Amino acid sequence: MRNNNTTYGKIKIDDANLVTIDYLDILSGGGGVNDIIEIDTSSSVIIKELYSGRHENVWDLESIRNIQVVRSYSYNIAVGQAGSYPGFNSVANLRNMSGQNLFLNPSFEAGRYGWEFSSGVPGDTEEYVTSEVGNGLMGHFVWNVAGDYVLRQSITVPAGWVGQSLTITAKVKSTDGAAGNAFITFLIQDCGLTPSTGWPRHYAEEGWGLITQTFDIQSSGTLLIGLYFVGVVDTTQEYWVDDVSLSFGTEGMFNSGKYASVELGFGAGNTITYSAAAPTGGTWKKGDIVYSTVVTAGGTVGWVCTVAGSPGTWKTFGTVTP
Repeated sequence: MRNNNTTYGKIKIDDANLVTIDYLDILSGGGGVNDIIEIDTSSSVIIKELYSGRHENVWDLESIRNIQVVRSYSYNIAVGQAGSYPGFNSVANLRNMSGQNLFLNPSFEAGRYGWEFSSGVPGDTEEYVTSEVGNGLMGHFVWNVAGDYVLRQSITVPAGWVGQSLTITAKVKSTDGAAGNAFITFLIQDCGLTPSTGWPRHYAEEGWGLITQTFDIQSSGTLLIGLYFVGVVDTTQEYWVDDVSLSFGTEGMFNSGKYASVELGFGAGNTITYSAAAPTGGTWKKGDIVYSTVVTAGGTVGWVCTVAGSPGTWKTFGTVTP
């Protein structure tokens, strides 16, 4: 398909449709993908081959989240530069991927720090032990009272995020015991989103699984997001969680960068994070560091854990010049 939008108009994709385009040439008509494709937020398009001139104004940030390009080429017109020749050159395929992690302490290296059990803490077992599926630690939970339970964080959503896609991904495992139908899914609540058990789920007795979900932010505010443990009956059920990721984009990536808190994968797997005060909860290792967000002249840079524990022993370090 060749682009000559002044003659043929645009391709309109709406009503939650998924469309595949084998070949799209936007070289002759100029402009970008959004000049020929009009797509609503509920639809998606896959372009197998895209050809463009100089990659000029090709991508519109507002619509790129709904468009996946398998292979992209640009026409090289920068003749005369060293190693440069006219003709089509393959360029990096642009995908809206989730690479930055918005969660704090996403793989539980500091225990429960940054997380909260909003509907009841595990009454039988809450521990953070050596991971079976990654570096460092994982969470292990057992409840002794029947119910549905939530492990979540609160994410502040500014107005500039509205309409953008976020992807949440997690590694999970559970045993069913005598219960029969327990599973783990996501809690995604507020900012225009309603809690539901209809998100992707992983059932008990299926070993380790990966669940992932992309959603669009509807409004600014505080987003409550995390994991939803459904169908808990008694202590015969056990739950394990590791490497929870929340970030911009439409492609789930586990083991993504832990940017909200830096969890170092070497040595003892120490955590470096930030707060207005030394930790009063969570499980910490000797050598963990919390940088102060309220640092002042003559004060200190932050706190370092000198004795491991929950929360352990914390001492100030680094005097700031008055």
